Amino acid sequence: MKFFVNVRYNTCQPVPLEVDRIATILTLKEKIGTRYQLPVDEIRVIFQGRELSDNATFEQCDLGNHSCVHAVRHSPSVQLRQRPLDIPKSQGLNSIREVITDTPPPGGQYLYYKPPGGWYLHIQPPKGLYRVRFHVYCRSVCHNVQPGKLRVRCSKCKQGTLTVSQGPTEWGDVMVPGRIHGECQSEGCDGTVAEFYFKCAVHPSLEDDSAPVLDLVRTNSLEVPCAACTDTVSLVLVFPCSAGHALCLDCFRTYCITKLNSRAFTQLPDVGYSLECPAGCVNSHIRNPHHFRILGDEQYTRYQRLATEEYVLQNGGVLCPSPGCGAGLLPEGEDNRVVCEKQGGFGCGFEFCRYCHETYHEGDCRTSLLAAISADSGDDYRLDPENALRAQWEKQSKLTIVQTTKACPKCNAPTEKSGGCMHMKCALCCFQWCWICCKEWTRDCQADHWFG
Repeated sequence: MKFFVNVRYNTCQPVPLEVDRIATILTLKEKIGTRYQLPVDEIRVIFQGRELSDNATFEQCDLGNHSCVHAVRHSPSVQLRQRPLDIPKSQGLNSIREVITDTPPPGGQYLYYKPPGGWYLHIQPPKGLYRVRFHVYCRSVCHNVQPGKLRVRCSKCKQGTLTVSQGPTEWGDVMVPGRIHGECQSEGCDGTVAEFYFKCAVHPSLEDDSAPVLDLVRTNSLEVPCAACTDTVSLVLVFPCSAGHALCLDCFRTYCITKLNSRAFTQLPDVGYSLECPAGCVNSHIRNPHHFRILGDEQYTRYQRLATEEYVLQNGGVLCPSPGCGAGLLPEGEDNRVVCEKQGGFGCGFEFCRYCHETYHEGDCRTSLLAAISADSGDDYRLDPENALRAQWEKQSKLTIVQTTKACPKCNAPTEKSGGCMHMKCALCCFQWCWICCKEWTRDCQADHWFG
């Protein structure tokens, strides 16, 4: 099997160089020197934020087939602007370990080390057991959850020539910009801030290719059973609650789709459209929306649409009621006249009432709607019996909705009550209101007419 390393020199496009899998970095430097006519002793090879030593093998440097490294030229008498610390492999960029419980796996052991910032614990798996450290959702090729690899580049020039002063030791170092610093070795760049990103580890990828990391998806090396189906599977999603409840990915998909069908997601200002732990734990909402890509492309597109609709409704907007449109609108002022204007390929031009979502009218919504229903006799369809029958059914449906429902005080969605107390919760916008007062539910409502 051929083994290639993609080498990027300066700002040129990466060039694949064929090498022996058991060769050293010095061998790679010799090939780079031949390719670019450079003295070998002036070549520096940078990968994952550190300079690679001449006698290191590809395996020791975590270099896989088609991995991309950066080559920079420095005179032997000139040191790199900041030589990276000698970071042990256990503390390198791909060393972050996440544990689900406090029990080590059979045959494994606890290992402690002290990076800058305090003690850190990871579990050393049994010998011969491969532990995937990161998981990503591959959008470009696999369209599925895959093992991932962590990469670093200069936040200024976007090149992988930045040598970091220390490796990350927790998720915050990777996810929060500006925590890790170093020195960019690219000529003319004075960048000092490290920018981390992830790539799919299953297939060769371009240098600029990236995949969203799924920090809650973990390898189930401790064989924790799924909280829903109780099966023990290789991958689980661990919710960020204190109990660390875990679901297998199949149960997570089912949980999300069920909540989408009932519009039971929660729109949070600093998080977005999200779900909490199915056990109802506090502070357990998923903060990284990329986890919902696990649902698949079709359901994730649906998730994005419902999230947008929820955002519009929570900010005082309305959705165009015209069939096939549904555009989100944010009308200004208190005027009940709303026009779905055609702009940039969106909008249908429909003019409707802001409160009852029917064709625009003046006066009380209920009175106008009853008048419109009474005036619609279906005579326009007298030449087509089938259409005439459909018109009569639509007329009776509208009349039934007016007579048996009340509008949600927040989004005006028709709501029907069939038994139970007067405490209502809108299925569309989740607003809690009183059936008697038609206002937001309060303790006074509970005391005066909870049951009518």
